[in-house]
Amino acid sequence: MVEPPTPPPVCSGQGQYLSWVWQFTRDGPPESIAPILASNGLGITLKAFDGTDWMSVYDSSPQAVSGPNQVAALAQYFEGQGVPFHAWAVIKGLDPIREAQMAAEVLGAGARSLYIDLEPWAGFWQGTAEAARAFGQELRRLQPNAVVIVAIDPRPWVVPLMPLAEFASFSNALAPLIYWQSFNSQGNLDRFISSGYPPGPGGITPEFLLDVTSSVLAPYGLPLEPVGQGSTGDINLWVRFLDHASRAGMTDVSVWRYGVTDPQVWALLSARAGVPC
Repeated sequence: MVEPPTPPPVCSGQGQYLSWVWQFTRDGPPESIAPILASNGLGITLKAFDGTDWMSVYDSSPQAVSGPNQVAALAQYFEGQGVPFHAWAVIKGLDPIREAQMAAEVLGAGARSLYIDLEPWAGFWQGTAEAARAFGQELRRLQPNAVVIVAIDPRPWVVPLMPLAEFASFSNALAPLIYWQSFNSQGNLDRFISSGYPPGPGGITPEFLLDVTSSVLAPYGLPLEPVGQGSTGDINLWVRFLDHASRAGMTDVSVWRYGVTDPQVWALLSARAGVPC
């Protein structure tokens, strides 16, 4: 068993800021990612597995996650570069016990937290509420004190499609996807209105999405750590997103995803985040 690295201290800032990384072949190799994140005081959350497949099945990079030993090696590398290391995974619910074991292995290998990408679309969650409970029970049996965060599409008509109550019962926080660009369509506008959340004159803005999300996810009683859209065409929308999230008490923010994010976003987050000591 590879011992996880001891995380270096991180100077305090306005909150924890992370960048999501999907595949090294898509987002770049660790040696190009780490300096950018380190110089801007940001952490990483790296995809470790998908269902019961480690990411090396999908990512042809020799550095892709192939199991807990590679997680430990990557955790040691990024932490050594001053980049707090977190991980994420897609949980499908078809083999919840094995998925829970893999999640526990990732956490045990040095990930500071695990984000669970919980969505109802093809290629994502396919299980039942009972499968969600089984996953949570096994994960907490193996890692009772680990930090687990559920990333969720917070649109009001999407949330009921997922067993979110079951996932929330063993999680520390929710990470709503605040995609003001992707969600800005007439179809979404109509659905927001029909769901009882009519946008104001500005339409589907970061502020509107954060407000709706706060309302929709309030019953779950967990802190919210929103995920902003990195591929934004207007950096001012990121400023508004961060300002509104901060006013709402959402100080921990992440960015989807490294390979498509406007460099201006890194500079903006750097100005607001604490840099590694």
